[in-house]
Amino acid sequence: MEILLTQSYLIERDPPEKRIMRPYPPLGIMYLASSLKEKGFDVHLLDNTFEPDLKKFKSLIDDFKPKLVGISSVEISRETALEMCRIADDAGCAVVAGGCDPVNSRGLYFKAGAKWICAGEGEVTIAELADRFSKKQFQKIGDIPGLYFMDGKEEVNTGIRELIGNLDSVAFPAWSLIEMQKYIDAWKGTHNETALSVISSRGCHFRCAWCSRNVFGKSFRRRSPVNFLSEIEYLQQEFKPDYFWIADDSFTSSLKWLREFAGIVKSKELKLSYECLGRVDEITEEKAEILSKTGCRLIWFGAESGSQRVLDSMNKGIKVESISRARELIRKQKIPVGFFIMLGYPPEDKSDVSKTVELVKNTKPEKIGVSVAYPISGTEFFDNVICDGVGATWSSSGENRPIFKTRYSPMFYRFARRLILKTAQIGNSGGQPTLLDKMKLVFYKFGMELMSLNHREKCQKS
Repeated sequence: MEILLTQSYLIERDPPEKRIMRPYPPLGIMYLASSLKEKGFDVHLLDNTFEPDLKKFKSLIDDFKPKLVGISSVEISRETALEMCRIADDAGCAVVAGGCDPVNSRGLYFKAGAKWICAGEGEVTIAELADRFSKKQFQKIGDIPGLYFMDGKEEVNTGIRELIGNLDSVAFPAWSLIEMQKYIDAWKGTHNETALSVISSRGCHFRCAWCSRNVFGKSFRRRSPVNFLSEIEYLQQEFKPDYFWIADDSFTSSLKWLREFAGIVKSKELKLSYECLGRVDEITEEKAEILSKTGCRLIWFGAESGSQRVLDSMNKGIKVESISRARELIRKQKIPVGFFIMLGYPPEDKSDVSKTVELVKNTKPEKIGVSVAYPISGTEFFDNVICDGVGATWSSSGENRPIFKTRYSPMFYRFARRLILKTAQIGNSGGQPTLLDKMKLVFYKFGMELMSLNHREKCQKS
């Protein structure tokens, strides 16, 4: 084994996600594995998703002593990633860390034993790194764009890695290196259906202040519909998923692309079922019709807030009215809608939360996800609210607690979250709220009011 690729996410260490049990294979390292295999490297991919701990990782390190270990990480699994870096480094392996988190937490990763940190897209970077490393051309590694490393006490940045212009040139993820039966069993056992994630684009046109662009940069690039659907056909033949999760930041961005996509689906008589993300300001009647005709079974919108001033503070680039309009266009096509709502984003106050509750009450989304604003390192939002190098993070995907100085206490946001969720549930019940529902609404509103009064008293005392 020359190269070991792995990721730091273990569902066992993420209790909320373990309860939900909707795991997807790690596309990031699967793309890297394909890039390395194309170059002829001996690659082993360890998918840690279903591992109970790091024993298998340590065993592979001890038994095979791979020359190069690539570890992909996000913020909620940072501590696991740092532990993995230490294990590999102690065994004498050269470690390269990549993903959303390492580039903005470089000091922590270098201290834990990472030799290089990959910034941006990694397919070309890791192939060049593996080539120089295998030929022991260590002095030439500094010529590879997209890396950080330490030269003594000095940090070296080798420059910006140019983004991949033609995504059709990128090999499909290395699906053959994943134990797919584990995912099939997990989904079937919990939901009696299976799903796989795919991605047709990289990046985003927009500039939401809280969104990380550490990997795909600020550009927007897309695979051709032909290339994208070729992968979907392969996955249908091999694994027969009940539906696909299209993980693009916005699947609805281009009418031209959607028209071509729909044309191929129709001409090949493909039977698709998928869920996707869209932006409310991109939805038109024709796009909604295409989604319906091509098998969209649910579309999620980042509604975020019912307050225009909060949306503007986020640099979201949408109007509250466009949320309702997009919801109605999708409703006409009988496609369920999900809303992502974000609480606690400055300058949100109690009146802004009330506007969000009203939005949910009026639009009645079929699905809803409510979270407390989470500042990701490297974003404008993080720079605005996290001071003095504080490196607080959530430890799981469903933690939902403020990690910065919010206007109100965590308890206020718990009441607000429950109020929004209950409002959405009532809206989808098809009838009048029960007495218990009404009592819960009153209780949650009272809780918010009480917590906001506590905030006011603290402000007056200070």
